[in-house]
Amino acid sequence: MRKIFRLALFAVVFGLAAPAAADYEAGVTAYRQGDYALALREWRPLAEAGEAGAQAGLANMPRSGLGVAQDSGEALKWYQKAAGQGHTLAQYNLGLIFANGRLVAQDLGEALRWYREAAEQNDAKAQSNLVFMYGQGLGVARDDFEAAAWYRMAAEQGLAQAQHNLGVIYDKGVGISQDVAEAENWYRKAAAQGHGDSVTILALAESERQDFREGKLKSAPAAAGDDGPGLGIVVASILVVIALGAIAALVERRRRRKALGDYDL
Repeated sequence: MRKIFRLALFAVVFGLAAPAAADYEAGVTAYRQGDYALALREWRPLAEAGEAGAQAGLANMPRSGLGVAQDSGEALKWYQKAAGQGHTLAQYNLGLIFANGRLVAQDLGEALRWYREAAEQNDAKAQSNLVFMYGQGLGVARDDFEAAAWYRMAAEQGLAQAQHNLGVIYDKGVGISQDVAEAENWYRKAAAQGHGDSVTILALAESERQDFREGKLKSAPAAAGDDGPGLGIVVASILVVIALGAIAALVERRRRRKALGDYDL
């Protein structure tokens, strides 16, 4: 089945505020150390008592066959229980499950529902995946304006990929008024976090500007105050390079997640 999210990193449940119970923390430690039998003993009573964090943690185990037999129905049951209580990363994980059709039949409407639930709780990855769905018209009518709004939310939380992509849509004016200065602002934010594509765009843009100032570009005389070509021409010229780099990075991320036992998208 076609995978539809470039940026769909399957979240482990430990980033959210953890339950106060020491047994939950003991389960987290055991899980991270690969002692799944102990994690199961710590989490199951809490999960059955209604603790959302333990339910979300427990769901990871039958999902990947960690310490128990792989069981998609059991995994889905616990994710849904946790998500129904507002556990953000469980909601995000359900979005991935329905979007990619791994544990259940693909259902883009359900994916959109759970991504939105998580996005409204400020989960930046869920916000970014909503952008993709609105931008491509997956499970919903295409809406570039809505996509741009969710990108801004994710970017303002510091997600480097969202910052870079927000720069691109400002550069191109997709679902938003074109604004090259604002595009450069977001490229710089992403580049400051080491985002390679933004670093490349900014470097090439500066090179083009330097060539322009030195009279190396063969073009019509510049208007007064013109500092050379904007970012748009640079973005267009390196799309293939960025695409190849993104493919290589995705392959490496899959390899790492598989080695760690995380969900392999």
